[in-house]
Amino acid sequence: MKHSRTLVAITAGILFYVLFDYSAVALLHGFPPPGLVTFWTVLSTPLGMLATLLPGFISGWLSRNHGIISGFIVGLAGSGAYAVMAGGVAQYFQVADNQVAVSVTWFVVTCAVQGLYSAAAGGSAQLVRSNNPFKADGSAAA
Repeated sequence: MKHSRTLVAITAGILFYVLFDYSAVALLHGFPPPGLVTFWTVLSTPLGMLATLLPGFISGWLSRNHGIISGFIVGLAGSGAYAVMAGGVAQYFQVADNQVAVSVTWFVVTCAVQGLYSAAAGGSAQLVRSNNPFKADGSAAA
Protein backbone atom coordinates (compact mmCIF):
# COMPACT_ATOMS: atom_id res chain seq x y z
CA MET A 1 0.00 0.00 0.00
CA LYS A 2 2.80 2.40 0.80
CA HIS A 3 4.27 2.18 -2.69
CA SER A 4 0.88 2.67 -4.33
CA ARG A 5 0.61 5.97 -2.43
CA THR A 6 3.97 7.01 -3.85
CA LEU A 7 2.84 6.03 -7.35
CA VAL A 8 -0.32 8.13 -6.97
CA ALA A 9 1.80 11.03 -5.70
CA ILE A 10 4.16 10.78 -8.69
CA THR A 11 1.28 10.59 -11.16
CA ALA A 12 -0.45 13.59 -9.58
CA GLY A 13 2.83 15.52 -9.55
CA ILE A 14 3.49 14.89 -13.24
CA LEU A 15 -0.04 16.01 -14.14
CA PHE A 16 0.35 19.14 -12.02
CA TYR A 17 3.76 19.81 -13.58
CA VAL A 18 2.37 19.80 -17.11
CA LEU A 19 -0.70 21.79 -16.05
CA PHE A 20 1.30 24.45 -14.19
CA ASP A 21 3.86 24.82 -16.97
CA TYR A 22 1.13 25.21 -19.57
CA SER A 23 -0.60 27.78 -17.36
CA ALA A 24 2.59 29.76 -16.78
CA VAL A 25 3.44 29.82 -20.48
CA ALA A 26 -0.12 30.83 -21.39
CA LEU A 27 0.02 33.72 -18.94
CA LEU A 28 3.46 34.78 -20.15
CA HIS A 29 2.23 35.01 -23.74
CA GLY A 30 -0.35 37.55 -22.62
CA PHE A 31 2.25 39.84 -21.09
CA PRO A 32 3.22 43.17 -22.60
CA PRO A 33 6.57 43.63 -24.42
CA PRO A 34 9.72 43.10 -22.31
CA GLY A 35 10.64 46.79 -22.19
CA LEU A 36 7.44 47.71 -20.38
CA VAL A 37 7.54 46.97 -16.64
CA THR A 38 4.07 46.18 -15.35
CA PHE A 39 2.51 44.11 -12.63
CA TRP A 40 2.51 41.05 -14.90
CA THR A 41 6.19 41.46 -15.70
CA VAL A 42 7.06 41.52 -12.01
CA LEU A 43 4.80 38.51 -11.38
CA SER A 44 6.34 36.34 -14.11
CA THR A 45 9.43 35.19 -12.16
CA PRO A 46 7.62 33.97 -9.02
CA LEU A 47 4.96 32.38 -11.21
CA GLY A 48 7.58 30.47 -13.19
CA MET A 49 9.27 29.28 -10.01
CA LEU A 50 5.96 28.11 -8.54
CA ALA A 51 5.26 26.20 -11.74
CA THR A 52 8.63 24.47 -11.30
CA LEU A 53 8.60 23.78 -7.56
CA LEU A 54 4.96 23.23 -6.63
CA PRO A 55 4.46 19.87 -8.43
CA GLY A 56 7.47 18.38 -6.62
CA PHE A 57 6.19 19.76 -3.34
CA ILE A 58 2.74 18.29 -3.94
CA SER A 59 4.26 14.92 -4.81
CA GLY A 60 6.49 14.93 -1.74
CA TRP A 61 3.56 15.88 0.46
CA LEU A 62 1.33 13.12 -0.90
CA SER A 63 3.95 10.36 -0.82
CA ARG A 64 4.85 10.96 2.88
CA ASN A 65 7.96 8.75 3.01
CA HIS A 66 9.65 9.15 -0.38
CA GLY A 67 9.51 12.90 -0.94
CA ILE A 68 12.91 13.37 -2.54
CA ILE A 69 12.61 10.39 -4.88
CA SER A 70 9.05 11.18 -5.92
CA GLY A 71 9.93 14.85 -6.42
CA PHE A 72 12.89 13.91 -8.62
CA ILE A 73 10.79 11.57 -10.75
CA VAL A 74 8.10 14.24 -11.09
CA GLY A 75 10.62 16.84 -12.26
CA LEU A 76 12.34 14.43 -14.63
CA ALA A 77 9.21 12.97 -16.20
CA GLY A 78 7.13 16.15 -15.97
CA SER A 79 9.66 18.33 -17.76
CA GLY A 80 10.18 15.66 -20.39
CA ALA A 81 6.44 15.25 -20.91
CA TYR A 82 5.91 19.00 -21.09
CA ALA A 83 8.75 19.45 -23.58
CA VAL A 84 7.36 16.71 -25.81
CA MET A 85 3.73 17.85 -25.54
CA ALA A 86 4.48 21.55 -26.02
CA GLY A 87 6.63 20.86 -29.06
CA GLY A 88 9.75 22.30 -27.48
CA VAL A 89 11.69 19.16 -28.27
CA ALA A 90 10.71 19.14 -31.94
CA GLN A 91 12.44 22.43 -32.68
CA TYR A 92 15.71 21.13 -31.20
CA PHE A 93 15.59 17.79 -32.97
CA GLN A 94 14.94 19.29 -36.42
CA VAL A 95 18.54 20.29 -36.91
CA ALA A 96 21.41 19.04 -39.00
CA ASP A 97 22.84 15.61 -38.25
CA ASN A 98 25.92 17.05 -36.56
CA GLN A 99 23.71 18.84 -33.97
CA VAL A 100 21.74 15.81 -32.75
CA ALA A 101 24.13 15.16 -29.86
CA VAL A 102 23.72 18.75 -28.70
CA SER A 103 19.94 18.43 -28.86
CA VAL A 104 19.89 15.18 -26.91
CA THR A 105 22.25 16.66 -24.33
CA TRP A 106 20.01 19.74 -23.98
CA PHE A 107 16.96 17.55 -23.39
CA VAL A 108 18.66 15.26 -20.84
CA VAL A 109 20.27 18.12 -18.89
CA THR A 110 17.04 20.13 -18.81
CA CYS A 111 15.10 17.14 -17.46
CA ALA A 112 17.79 16.35 -14.90
CA VAL A 113 17.95 19.94 -13.61
CA GLN A 114 14.17 20.12 -13.30
CA GLY A 115 14.35 16.79 -11.47
CA LEU A 116 16.80 18.26 -8.96
CA TYR A 117 14.58 21.30 -8.37
CA SER A 118 11.57 19.10 -7.81
CA ALA A 119 13.55 16.73 -5.57
CA ALA A 120 14.42 19.64 -3.30
CA ALA A 121 10.77 20.68 -3.20
CA GLY A 122 9.64 17.10 -2.53
CA GLY A 123 12.16 16.72 0.28
CA SER A 124 10.97 20.00 1.77
CA ALA A 125 7.38 18.77 1.69
CA GLN A 126 8.37 15.51 3.36
CA LEU A 127 10.18 17.47 6.06
CA VAL A 128 7.28 19.85 6.64
CA ARG A 129 4.83 16.97 6.81
CA SER A 130 6.99 15.01 9.26
CA ASN A 131 6.71 17.87 11.79
CA ASN A 132 10.09 17.03 13.36
CA PRO A 133 11.54 19.79 15.54
CA PHE A 134 15.14 20.79 14.83
CA LYS A 135 17.98 21.64 17.15
CA ALA A 136 20.16 24.70 16.61
CA ASP A 137 22.85 22.56 14.95
CA GLY A 138 20.43 21.48 12.21
CA SER A 139 19.94 17.88 13.29
CA ALA A 140 16.54 16.43 14.10
CA ALA A 141 15.64 16.28 17.76
CA ALA A 142 15.09 12.82 19.19
